[in-house]
Order: sequence, then C-alpha cells, then structure tokens
Amino acid sequence: MCRLAYIPYTGIMSKEEMEKLLDFLEKKNGGHGNGIGGFINDMPMVIKGIKITTQVMADLIVKRGWTNGVIFHSRMASKGSINDENCHPFGYNGSITCHNGHWMDSREVKWHMLFNGLMDTGKISDCTDSEIIACLVGRYGFEVTKLVSSGVILTITKDKVMVNVNGDFEAVRIGNKWLYASEFPEDFKCDEHMEFKSGTIAVLRVDGYDVLEGEVAKYEKPTYYNNVNIGKIWNGYNYCPVSVETHAKNKRWWSRDNKKRVKKYGNGQSYYDYSDW
Repeated sequence: MCRLAYIPYTGIMSKEEMEKLLDFLEKKNGGHGNGIGGFINDMPMVIKGIKITTQVMADLIVKRGWTNGVIFHSRMASKGSINDENCHPFGYNGSITCHNGHWMDSREVKWHMLFNGLMDTGKISDCTDSEIIACLVGRYGFEVTKLVSSGVILTITKDKVMVNVNGDFEAVRIGNKWLYASEFPEDFKCDEHMEFKSGTIAVLRVDGYDVLEGEVAKYEKPTYYNNVNIGKIWNGYNYCPVSVETHAKNKRWWSRDNKKRVKKYGNGQSYYDYSDW
C-alpha cells in the first residue's frame, strides 16, 4: 500500500519537519516514486518521479506558493511499471488525484474507457488502477469514487480537497490548523489526533473538515501483538494455523463487526477471516 498526505497550509511546519514526515511516509509503505500536486495561481501543477527524494519534495512544498495546499504521495508499486509516469498524483480536467489500495474492477473499466476513447491508447499495456480512478474523477466528478471500495482516494481542485476513505487516513491539529496523512509517527507532536473510519467521505480544509458520509473519531493508539497464537481460521478451503507477527494493528481491525476485513498473518501468507471466533 502507498502512503499519502494533504498539507493545506505549507507553513504549518519547518522544511526539516516536513522532510521528516515525508520520509516517514515513504519508508512505511512507499519508495517506488514520490509526487506532489496542487495549484499555483489557479493553475494545476504536478511534480513527480522515481528519483525525486523526500528532501526535494519538502523543499518544493514549503517554498512554492500553493493556492490551497498540496497533496503528497509515495508509491509502492502493485500494478504498472515502476517509472515516472506511473507515479502519483495524476491530473485530469482540472482535478489532481492520488490513491492507495487496489481496485479489483479496474481492468474492466480500463478497457471500456479505452474502447470509448476516454483514455490514451498508449496506456493499454501499462496503466495503473489509480490512474483509471483519477481519469474517472476528472471526467465525472468525485462522486464516482463510491465505485471504489478499497483504499484511500484524495483529490485536490482549485476550489476544494476531498477524500474517500477505505483504509488508513488520519488528521492532526497543530494550533488552529489541520494536517492529513495516511499515518503519523508515534512521537509526532500535535494538539488533537483523529482517524477517519472506513466508508468516510469528507471535504478537507486547513481549519477542519466536513464529513459528508461516515465517521471521524478520536485516534486510538495501535495495539501491538508479538507472535501470539490466536488459533485457526477458515481460508475458504481449510482451517489454517495462525500466529500474528509483530505488527501494529488498530483495534477496529479486530472487532467482530469488521471481521471480514481482518488480515491474519500465518505461514507467510495473508488470509481474510470469515470465521466467528
């Protein structure tokens, strides 16, 4: 999974602090290319590439005059080649979008868009699911992201910034200004720390956020499980012994209400728990 962030006010921290946050995100679940996107004098601007470091990103974020902030993305490649073009964000029709996660239905949508002249035919063999999402948002608006049931989609236009959350996404308040990211370091200093629950759609601003659907709640520090045997789960074929390696798991991932979204780690593989333990 990739990591992303929205910095609505680029003066919220020093260049060194910005670099530290971006470096944290890159090392957590990125490293295959970085990118930023936003508007300067109401003109869309995307800067990205596999060789652009977080130091350069931080410098560009702090020193450029972004209209309403900037979105940042560090890619961990799953679909598409590791190259500059496949780095996020992607700009289409006045909107700039980045995404982390996997969209299982993207293949069918890609062929429909290609055959109907809605995408560049040069992308037939090497197109990411995230770019398809960005193209859809640019053509049909952010409402179309409801078709995507996994990951986090973050879109910036010259008027507003929106997020559709089906994964990790948090917000912190520093004074009277807010900052948003997939996650923050444990020692990150802030006055308030919130987390967006899966299924949440919101408008993000420097002074807060408007929840259109879903829920935002106070952040709960992850619980650490260290090689604890939790029994067996049904993987669709048979019961498999499971032990949880040293991973930080948010408590909500382990609730009975969300048991079908829980990932267990055992025998070097991942499973979805459909049992009722």
